[in-house]
Amino acid sequence: EHDPALSTHEPELLAQVANALRIALEKDMGRQALRASEARTRALLDALPDLMIRFDRNGTYLDIEGDLGALVRPPEEMLGRNVRDFLPPEQVAELMTCAERALETRSVHTVEYVLRLDGEDRHFEARMVPSGAEEIVSIVRDVTEQRRLELELAERLAQVEREQDFTRT
Repeated sequence: EHDPALSTHEPELLAQVANALRIALEKDMGRQALRASEARTRALLDALPDLMIRFDRNGTYLDIEGDLGALVRPPEEMLGRNVRDFLPPEQVAELMTCAERALETRSVHTVEYVLRLDGEDRHFEARMVPSGAEEIVSIVRDVTEQRRLELELAERLAQVEREQDFTRT
């Protein structure tokens, strides 16, 4: 609301005030949209069953969310430290090479690797997704059971083929 006399005597001042209010309103609407977007994204991240690890180009852990069962240590021990502090050198080389390719191409790249956890070999698939110029989000899924089933199926198929060869002979 304004004094109608402003329209007549000081139209420039009225226009400046209106522009300032418009800018403030647009900024506020932008903040609200950003908060809503962050809330949706956080809800999605919290709902995903996969482990998500955000790290920088050098391999320093920045954030860890999701299924923590696939971690070699609790997240609080890992945050701020480097991947090289926790994983064997051959896995580090594979993961960091994949992350570097993702950063260079600005696209998703995938790598599979095996870690020995609790005395058992576990198979993992990591999708490297660039999340900034120097950051990656690695979406990690434990595919151990899937690999076991594939191996059992391959063994069973080989057995059936041997039986068929024997029958033909």
